[in-house]
Amino acid sequence: MSRDDLIEYMRSGCKPRDRWRIGTEHEKLGFKLDDHSRMDYDQIKLVFDKLSERFGWKPIKEGDLTIGVVLDGQSVTLEPGGQFELSGAPVATLHQTCAEVNSHLYQVGPPRRRVAAPLHALQLAWCGRPPRRLPGGVAASRRGQPGR
Repeated sequence: MSRDDLIEYMRSGCKPRDRWRIGTEHEKLGFKLDDHSRMDYDQIKLVFDKLSERFGWKPIKEGDLTIGVVLDGQSVTLEPGGQFELSGAPVATLHQTCAEVNSHLYQVGPPRRRVAAPLHALQLAWCGRPPRRLPGGVAASRRGQPGR
């Protein structure tokens, strides 16, 4: 393969500027207010259930376990370390991704308050203690899901 062949191969995979999109990835950790430990699966499932009941999100299942919800090209999923991740729909502008994140934070507000668990949009590593793994091989099961 020549240099020109490689350049042409790379160019052939480029999208025209009018088809460029932005995809939001927003991760949060949930903590219990009483002892500051991480949310357990039952609390996380309650957040997913409330998103479904209140806002029409559809469950993503792995066996009998709910590992996320999906709506309008977006997904909110449980990651292996116990964090929630919003994978936004592909959008054209930063204003649209900002609106999507604001809507998401509004929607997760009431359910997380019911389980007394604030969500923090930052990753913290506890020294000497890896995060516990929660149900499911999330990454493998999410291939082909919206936002991926």
